[in-house]
Amino acid sequence: MIVIYRCPKSFIGDSGHEVSVRALVDTGNQLRDPFSGKPLCVASYNALRKLLPKALCAAYEAGEDPVSILGELAYEEFLRFGVVAFRSLENTGMLVTYHPPSVVVEYGDRREERSDLVFALTAKSLSLDNDTEVLLHPFILETMGGVGS
Repeated sequence: MIVIYRCPKSFIGDSGHEVSVRALVDTGNQLRDPFSGKPLCVASYNALRKLLPKALCAAYEAGEDPVSILGELAYEEFLRFGVVAFRSLENTGMLVTYHPPSVVVEYGDRREERSDLVFALTAKSLSLDNDTEVLLHPFILETMGGVGS
């Protein structure tokens, strides 16, 4: 389970483990998983590593391409992962995506368990002060009665 603090608070869980993360809603984020169409959040690998398979963690830690490791995962693990192409101002590439079975989002007095969120994992920091660990898709607040409702 992942827990997201600051804007919304979130908990993300998988295989009996849970993490809490500091997040911001990125209102400019329009990314979607190309296969499922689900909204894509962006997460620091470090924030979610407790939930990830050891082989994937080893690739991130060694600075290797984590996409190449996906084929080595057990079938049950493999089903929760995918890839997405990205383009930023300075480069392009592929990111591993992770679909945890459980995400609890708290925002104000609302608390909602979600199974429709997918996270694109990055080894890069999401903020200069390393204070933000997840950039949430605005779809989350829109469907909770927040932004844009």
